[in-house]
Amino acid sequence: MLWNLARCTCTRRATASLTFGSFLPTVHASRRLYATRVNEDIINLLNKCVEEERVSPTKNAYKIRSFRAAAVAIGKLDSQVQRGDELKGVRGVGPGIRRRISTFLGNEEKPPKKSDEILKRSKTIKTLMTIPGLGKKAAEALYDAGCDSIERIHLKKYKEALSPGARRGLKYIKHLESPVPRENAEAIVEFCKHFMPMDGYEIVIAGDYRRGAPAISVPIELLIADKSTTDPIPAPPHPSTLKPPNSHRPTRTKLPFSQYYMANQEKATSVLLKKIIRPLEDMGVVSDTTTPGVNVWQGWMRVPKKSESWESRKERLDGIQRLDGDFHRVNVTYIPRQSRGAVLLALTGDEDYYLDCKRKAVGAGLYLNEWGLWEWEPDSQSLSRFQTSDAPHEKTSLGAMWGSETEADKGRWVPLESFEEEQILNAIGGEYVPPGKRNFRFIVGKTKPRRNAVSMKNP
Repeated sequence: MLWNLARCTCTRRATASLTFGSFLPTVHASRRLYATRVNEDIINLLNKCVEEERVSPTKNAYKIRSFRAAAVAIGKLDSQVQRGDELKGVRGVGPGIRRRISTFLGNEEKPPKKSDEILKRSKTIKTLMTIPGLGKKAAEALYDAGCDSIERIHLKKYKEALSPGARRGLKYIKHLESPVPRENAEAIVEFCKHFMPMDGYEIVIAGDYRRGAPAISVPIELLIADKSTTDPIPAPPHPSTLKPPNSHRPTRTKLPFSQYYMANQEKATSVLLKKIIRPLEDMGVVSDTTTPGVNVWQGWMRVPKKSESWESRKERLDGIQRLDGDFHRVNVTYIPRQSRGAVLLALTGDEDYYLDCKRKAVGAGLYLNEWGLWEWEPDSQSLSRFQTSDAPHEKTSLGAMWGSETEADKGRWVPLESFEEEQILNAIGGEYVPPGKRNFRFIVGKTKPRRNAVSMKNP
């Protein structure tokens, strides 16, 4: 009798131990998480969320990791969870998952899912916005008017509703899908050197091409440096109106020279348009202008074809008329000789590397923009106010004046040598990095950049 009782007890314990162990939260070969007996229903809910997210067209890896982490955390609890707010303070269970569990435990109605129509509307609007020059409001208006696909936008009633810029973008929609082969950018430059009087100019392909990328993301960045011009370059504003370079990567890249307003008459008579863009237009390379400017032109170019010889002018113009060939968006930046190094830094990138150079310039008491590298030279009275016994040099005044709203000291910006990138990097205390290795991860290695704002006195 006693022996049978003992055997039954041992059997129950072994069974209980096996059952409990088999439901411990683990990652199976299929990546499915298994529940404990205590909160099995909640972990099954999270397992289901993982599977739904994995097969979703808009799969979010962060959500999958969050669901799995929450399942593991809840699986370690010894008590039954009755309400979602009981999980506050449990590491791995965020507020969104707590709300989801509260809804599940309280038998509340789940938040209504987006209907198929809402999903279709959102997806179509995003697709329409891939057309250059077509913004969100215009895309929403088109969809509400009945344009429910990218194909229907070619209908006359929808096409007439587009802005001139969006109509130009629609014309080249099929040329936006893939990156630009390096040889296409090279063909444009080779054509310019062959057919245009470029003796006084230097033309460089910047951006991804200069960093050695096998394919270039649009637009192609062409830099044209005028070796002959001696025109003065515009100086930055007073240091009191400037802000320190942001320590975070900018959400949108500012086009160099875009902040300088120029009248339309000045744009129309600029050297860039008269001597470079219009001749290329006449020769059948420039197909459309999006934004004209004195220093920056944005538009579309058709890649000139060459086998044994270049195709004729008539063939190039006919190709533009029929939209036959490869068309790419191109930015052409025209600069004076003395700004060459600064613009190469700005247009070659990457953005994080260029931002790091600007911060180093501030740390050296200098200011770097697309026009060049600058040193603030205060007048004698301002200099005496900002000098210290430790550092009597003029550069110490910049940190004290930076961002000050009340400072009215007089002085002027003096341009430093900026023809070569090496000249700028030497002045700001940075080492020259080959363009192919210019990315912030390569520069800093495993050391992550500090996320706090740059100090105005000690950037």
